[in-house]
Amino acid sequence: MSSLIHLSLIDEDSYPTSLSGDDESKYQQLLAITEEEAIHWQSIEINLRGFEPALQLWDAIAGNSRLLLIASFNFFPHKLLPPDADISGTFGFFPADMVKDLYNIMQ
Repeated sequence: MSSLIHLSLIDEDSYPTSLSGDDESKYQQLLAITEEEAIHWQSIEINLRGFEPALQLWDAIAGNSRLLLIASFNFFPHKLLPPDADISGTFGFFPADMVKDLYNIMQ
């Protein structure tokens, strides 16, 4: 089963540091902000059954933190939602410092 994944670039400061409402309401607000403020990089259709093991392999190279898998699907700017939020989709977010760290590890 394939899924469409949208990759966008956005500064974490584009998001508020707090949101009101239940998890789904906050998720919808994050999606709206992302759609409005982010630079759309690309969309890819990918089989998640193959993508998750690939992320786990990268994570093993990076020290087995599980960070790649979590940040790819269940990480939110300013930690506005917990990783186990009750939402209708997924949202992955990599803050700038995390991207720099991952880049250095993958060198």
